[in-house]
Amino acid sequence: MRSDISKVLVTTPRIGSRLKNGEVRALRRERITEDYDGPRRTSMKPSHRRYCDRKYLNEYLNPLYRFLERRCGSRWDDVYSEIREHNRPGSAVGEHIFQHLFDYVRVKTTEVSLYWGPDFFVDDDGILQKSPPRERWTRPAPPDTWRPTDDEFIWHVQRDDGCWFEWRLLEEPDDVYERLRLSYRGLPDGFSSELPRSSGRYGVLRTLSKAEKKALGI
Repeated sequence: MRSDISKVLVTTPRIGSRLKNGEVRALRRERITEDYDGPRRTSMKPSHRRYCDRKYLNEYLNPLYRFLERRCGSRWDDVYSEIREHNRPGSAVGEHIFQHLFDYVRVKTTEVSLYWGPDFFVDDDGILQKSPPRERWTRPAPPDTWRPTDDEFIWHVQRDDGCWFEWRLLEEPDDVYERLRLSYRGLPDGFSSELPRSSGRYGVLRTLSKAEKKALGI
């Protein structure tokens, strides 16, 4: 690790550092009326709460990530000792590095997730390794007991005893107590594969007639 790593990680300015105090000028204009020209002096710090976090610390940790990539295959004890050699834990930058170091590296692990997890891990032999490429999560296909229609909120569903129903997803009512009543009601019984759901909607079952089932071929 380069000896000036602590300086490299702080060369990027804070996010929002170039933003002007336009909100301060806007607040000054609001106070100015025909009879009152506004205060002679005002603070440059916005007094409104939503402007307090105009500037943020910038996370520039690419050098640390590249260092870990280059050290893959090395003993983790040696890698960690090298990081400690060039970064003082008591300093602000040093603490920042050690805080994010273990976001990147999982030291004690029994398995490496294929969908989420750190980019690096330490194996049973104490060697720093790169995590395997993450597989893209895909939504599982609906079961055979669900049949979609042209309307995304209407499904034909089959109960465990073989009966077919129309499952219609309706918008939840505005009344809070009515929404709570619907949430406590839960899903109908007899569906081992559950039923389709949608955020902000509740379902209503209707038994399909013989003519409808014949037309649908079920």
